[in-house]
Amino acid sequence: MLGVILAIGSSFTSYNRTKGSLLHSVLGLVATLASALSFLACALSSPGILKPSPGSAGGSGHPEQFFASNGKRHCNACDLKQPAGVLHCDYCHVCIIGWDHHCPWMNKCIGEGNLFFFNSFLGVSLSSLGYIVLATMLGS
Repeated sequence: MLGVILAIGSSFTSYNRTKGSLLHSVLGLVATLASALSFLACALSSPGILKPSPGSAGGSGHPEQFFASNGKRHCNACDLKQPAGVLHCDYCHVCIIGWDHHCPWMNKCIGEGNLFFFNSFLGVSLSSLGYIVLATMLGS
């Protein structure tokens, strides 16, 4: 995903540089850097992994969980009691506090710990892409 962001942004910036449009070159660079930094902030932040207590042997089994815990559920895979709002991710094999979804583009869970960064990335990257598309279509 980072490669796609940088490829689109650098193509737009270099295209406008060859056209002599300094304004769009600078704005394209700012949009690309903002998108890349917001992506990295989300990708490098912890989603809120619930760690088992020290000395826990870990669990066995594959939990079938479709909804966040109400605070009374035990995770068989992690061998821990899940507080309210926690869900076990089948892809990451951990319990996530405030689990929202597993994002294939980030290759990680989106939870309480990184939901703000994820929403920021969506807003910044969609705004940047919208600017690039409009500036390209209008030919300025």
